Amino acid sequence: MNLVLHYITVPLLDKEYRHGDEVDVWFTEANREWSARGMIVSSHSSPPTLVIRNRVLVGEPEDDYYLYRIIPIAMITRVELIPFG
Repeated sequence: MNLVLHYITVPLLDKEYRHGDEVDVWFTEANREWSARGMIVSSHSSPPTLVIRNRVLVGEPEDDYYLYRIIPIAMITRVELIPFG
């Protein structure tokens, strides 16, 4: 996977992923920077997963780009958790 996730914001002080958490992410893919909105999804039968519902090129209009991607949490590296508030 040619994707480096630079940061993900999780609205929890204990910095644990929980089902339904809304997150903002910023990542590099194919040498371009993207910002995105996502959600943590988990179930008893699968590990926690980050679902990115959309993405936009940093500095570009939001409507121009759309992506639906599912990323297992275990595949995410180089992440800095930043609690809201």
